[in-house]
Amino acid sequence: MPANRVSVTTQAEFQQALDSAATTPISCIDITNDVIQLTSPLVLPKTLNTPSKRLIINGNGATIKPANTLTTPISALITRQPVNQTEALNTMQSQSFHFNDIMFDGRGVAATGIDLAATYASSVVNCSFKSLQNGVYLRFGLMTRVINCLTNAISGSAFVADMGE
Repeated sequence: MPANRVSVTTQAEFQQALDSAATTPISCIDITNDVIQLTSPLVLPKTLNTPSKRLIINGNGATIKPANTLTTPISALITRQPVNQTEALNTMQSQSFHFNDIMFDGRGVAATGIDLAATYASSVVNCSFKSLQNGVYLRFGLMTRVINCLTNAISGSAFVADMGE
């Protein structure tokens, strides 16, 4: 496996790979388990160490969902938010994230599947979102594309493209 590619099977491995992408040239994360159960949101890095400033997350048909023991709501399954406008413009916005072939199942205890802010040319492709308040919530997601995605049992908005805070 190339050094820039990491395989993950648990929330801890996934978050470690995301954290490492800020300091090492990881450009691809492959989920190799059928289900990743979360006890808290996965937090995407604010910067990426790859020359392309792109991180590809291949789900390979996996499901990301809150752990069965989780009964209190979490804000999102995957999130990335700036502290302020300066950080959004000067640090975060030139990075892109590409989510492929993932089922985001909120189980009614997660508010949003992907809550993504301050990115440039990101994409969400062939993903499904169910039992959430919002499927994808983009804030200042310049040139971000949502392609061939499906939602089911969304209580708020399936897809939101907003200007940010």
